[in-house]
Amino acid sequence: MNGIKNKKVLITVISILSIAAIIFIFIQNRKGLNSEKSISSNIVISSTNGQIVLTIDSLHQKKSGIITNTLIKVKHQKSFTGYGKVLQVDEISAAQMKYQKTKSGFLTAKNNYELSFNEYKRLKKLNRGNSKNIAIKTLQAANTLLMNDKNILRNRRAEYDNTLNYLRQKWGEKFAQDIFNNSPQFKRILTGTDLLLHITLPSGINESINPSFATIRANGGSVKAEFISKSALTDSQIQGLSYYFIVSSDSKFILPGMDVSGKLSFGSMLTGVIIPSSSIVWNKGKAWSYLEIKKNRFYRYEIDTGIPVKNGYFILGKSLVDKKIVISGAQLLLSQEFKSQIKTED
Repeated sequence: MNGIKNKKVLITVISILSIAAIIFIFIQNRKGLNSEKSISSNIVISSTNGQIVLTIDSLHQKKSGIITNTLIKVKHQKSFTGYGKVLQVDEISAAQMKYQKTKSGFLTAKNNYELSFNEYKRLKKLNRGNSKNIAIKTLQAANTLLMNDKNILRNRRAEYDNTLNYLRQKWGEKFAQDIFNNSPQFKRILTGTDLLLHITLPSGINESINPSFATIRANGGSVKAEFISKSALTDSQIQGLSYYFIVSSDSKFILPGMDVSGKLSFGSMLTGVIIPSSSIVWNKGKAWSYLEIKKNRFYRYEIDTGIPVKNGYFILGKSLVDKKIVISGAQLLLSQEFKSQIKTED
């Protein structure tokens, strides 16, 4: 019996709670409708030079959560985050050794060829006309040596050219020249005074110009790195554009062999404003924000989203500097603007 009574009580409680929930939802919906009607009734929609303007007084802006902020002039430089590592000295010295070895082989072969060519030329001169001062076998032997040295020179030249092309491709033209000339900068890297970094951007980023510098991050610190050259080879996993940078080894938190990330900066510093993400509303695939043209008067302004930045979009130029922009409540204004259009059509 007690079990049956408890079950009836439980059913009764559930029923009461369900009815209460329905009543609560109904009341909240009515409040929302009343609030929306209140907002709608306090927004005046007008048109100026073909531009729709929404007017709402300060009190109702506050009630409906419409907040504005002034756009300030900022400096911006296009940047992308890349990933890579600090190269080991032995990898860099191996490149120089490879270059020196093939260059030495080529120069030796070239010298041998020139010697055998001059010797053959001398013997041939002695063998001209009736005064044959040397045996024909001597001339033939000199010619055989010349042909052999010529083939060796051809092979050594091909090896040398292939090495030059490989080093230019791997290290970029500028740093490859540092290797060829054993430049002071290259010596600093070999001695560990400076560190060489290889940074790759994610695939899909196609910049036609080289980065001006990079801000390298590792071990909780950051340091500015100087651009050296672009590499024609890429990271097999990331498969994007790759670049070489150099930093001083005084940056104790960056060590050879370490994986790092870096913000690569491209082009010159630009002047403009940043439109916050909270100001953006989307309609028909386009981004819009509401600007306050006069006190309490707002209009919709199309935003160019071509330069995304952290928490918004950068807009080039000074035309929007010191303009007031809606940073909260833009979606409400868009909704009210479209409702007015529907009513007009009706």
